[in-house]
Amino acid sequence: MQLIDPAEIGSTQLKPGTYLVEWNGTGPTVQVSIMQHKNIVATATGELKTNDKEASQNAVVLEPAVNNSSGKQIAEIDFGNRKEALVFDSSHMNHGQ
Repeated sequence: MQLIDPAEIGSTQLKPGTYLVEWNGTGPTVQVSIMQHKNIVATATGELKTNDKEASQNAVVLEPAVNNSSGKQIAEIDFGNRKEALVFDSSHMNHGQ
């Protein structure tokens, strides 16, 4: 995923940049690892959902952060040419590493 602006996932603040997103499990609840330069920089619990149509491109959906009114948090990650998407509920996110 590509972040243009800083965004939170759980209590971890991610800086703008490119990240690799991996998940373990078959759903609907999966453990998600956010990596940069082969290092895990954050983990979170997400929900793997299947959309009706494939996403046309990768997309990161941001929403206002719960604990920081001026910040943003990752709410959903869509994957280009795939029906799967990861949805995050801020109340179920784990602390980053």
